[in-house]
Amino acid sequence: MGDRLSAADLGAATQYVQAHGSDLDRARLAVLVDDAPVAEKTVALAVCDQLGDGGFPAPWSSGRGSLDATCYRLSQIADLGVAASVPTDHAIGFLASHQRSDGTFEEDRTIGLNAPPWARPGDPAALLYVTANCAYTILAGLQRRSGSASRRPNVAVARAATHLASRIGSDGRLPSFLHTHWLASPVLRAAGFDAAADGLLWALAFRLSGLGPTALTWLAATIPEEPVAAEARYRLSQLQEPDGRWRSEDSVEQDLPTTLTAIRVLRDAVMYDA
Repeated sequence: MGDRLSAADLGAATQYVQAHGSDLDRARLAVLVDDAPVAEKTVALAVCDQLGDGGFPAPWSSGRGSLDATCYRLSQIADLGVAASVPTDHAIGFLASHQRSDGTFEEDRTIGLNAPPWARPGDPAALLYVTANCAYTILAGLQRRSGSASRRPNVAVARAATHLASRIGSDGRLPSFLHTHWLASPVLRAAGFDAAADGLLWALAFRLSGLGPTALTWLAATIPEEPVAAEARYRLSQLQEPDGRWRSEDSVEQDLPTTLTAIRVLRDAVMYDA
């Protein structure tokens, strides 16, 4: 697989971020490429809009904390490692505090009327996505903090996994968005639902050809050790633009975040594709 990934030019990707990225983008790049130390001001910049309850606002959330936005921001802060442990723990606490008694997570209905489809409260598919996203984000944050990929989940993750497992259909899929499947699979594995996780990953394998760079980087970053991620990394290596970036299928504003995540997952490929 290493030869298959040789088509990706991480040097060109690095140059693209250096030329077009913000100060925070370049700081994340330095950590990814050079293992540079993280300055306090970099962490402060990364979390400058974190709210007192630990959450991060979304453009549609009227200044209040959004579960989906908080998960996204934690995926970016993860590049800063232990230097961002305090705001990370605060944000994880925000997520955990919003879990419902049945194990699910849902955006606050008082602010979610303008949320995008995947986060809209009252929608069953969105409920599964937000539940998988929050549970995965909590799991990943706790694993990074402990420096371990322990399969023993905390209570919040286990409760979410039980709900997700109960919603998988006879076809092995969740009645939700495709990205729910790669977010849910590590949550299910952590709680011992390996057969359920395998079914979700099998369903994903047949959909890779339709995914763009942002989805591929997200998948590969979430489940790097799974065989389907190896194919995602290969497909990603074929989609790099001549100027070094990966062009997001979502919007031009996502080109830099997508490129940074692509650098991370392709840099780390040697650990999984040997």
